[in-house]
Amino acid sequence: MSPGQIAESQPSDVPRRPTGGLVLKLALLAITIGVAYSLGYWQNRPSADAEVPVSVPPAGYVGFDPLEIDLGQHPWYTEIPFTATFVNQGAEPISVASVNSSCGCAVLDRASYEDAVVSCGAALELTGTLTVGPIPGEHRKKISVLLSSGAIRTVFLKYVSFNTYASKPRNVQFGEVNLDDDTDDALARVIFTSDTASIVGEPVVDSPWLEVGVHDRGNGETEIAVHVAKRNLPYGKSLGRVTFTTTDRMRPSFTVLAYAQGVSRLRPVPSHVLLRVGQPGEVRFITREGMVARIASVSSDDEGIDVVVDEDGEAVSVTLNVDVLPNAAVVRVTDQRGVRSKFLVSSVR
Repeated sequence: MSPGQIAESQPSDVPRRPTGGLVLKLALLAITIGVAYSLGYWQNRPSADAEVPVSVPPAGYVGFDPLEIDLGQHPWYTEIPFTATFVNQGAEPISVASVNSSCGCAVLDRASYEDAVVSCGAALELTGTLTVGPIPGEHRKKISVLLSSGAIRTVFLKYVSFNTYASKPRNVQFGEVNLDDDTDDALARVIFTSDTASIVGEPVVDSPWLEVGVHDRGNGETEIAVHVAKRNLPYGKSLGRVTFTTTDRMRPSFTVLAYAQGVSRLRPVPSHVLLRVGQPGEVRFITREGMVARIASVSSDDEGIDVVVDEDGEAVSVTLNVDVLPNAAVVRVTDQRGVRSKFLVSSVR
């Protein structure tokens, strides 16, 4: 078989390898396409100074834009200014009847917006101040606009508040305190914690039956010991307040409330007498069985008052012999059974 016959006998669909010239042409084409793409990208990419496109209210939209304003994070008791934008993309002017907020913490000059007219394609900016409250966490407050048509449009103010210090518990509950037992066992503790603030000065106590001590533990903790002075605690329910001064500029002071209920085998009526000069007072004592007790003896620890048991022994009379008592006087009594009790006397002007 001749060479020509051999070539003609080979299948016609066998792939042929590209020549060197064809490979070079394909490589040049790929490079050209890559360069063109790169030039197009870098010529049309947004520049660093280009403005980010903002959302535009759709045609015919009437309401706030945006519907929620994020005011960020703020410490308690701070004031945050805000601006809410009301837009009118409708075909007719809009008249505002009134503006209201869901809480007293969001304050606006409402009168300045009443009867305001928002023209077509125009906007009305509502400015105000939001006061952050004492409760930490995320909050949402609502501002509503009542239109003359009766429609209501709302916007929400979102913010996160945090405390710069804490005192736990906030209130102290002593429960029943046995006045017949002279042991001083009514004691409670409050822990003040802060990374930035501390307690300064002396606490202010508004009740003679409360005693307070403060001890700095370090590491941002201060222990507050609240003690009931039974000598000055009257029969029945009492509420006392202890106010502390701090270095925190957001909330420079805080108050701890203390509740106690004095109980005794003899109930004085009243348990605390308020007297003016020349005006006598009278106290009777009731047993647990509901009977009037007969008093055998009475004494006072303050020379500014005179106390005496009536002839029938069922009442104690008390009068002032000074203009003012600096502190509440304690009057102690013992009935004919040997049961003891007491009541307090204070002067008023």
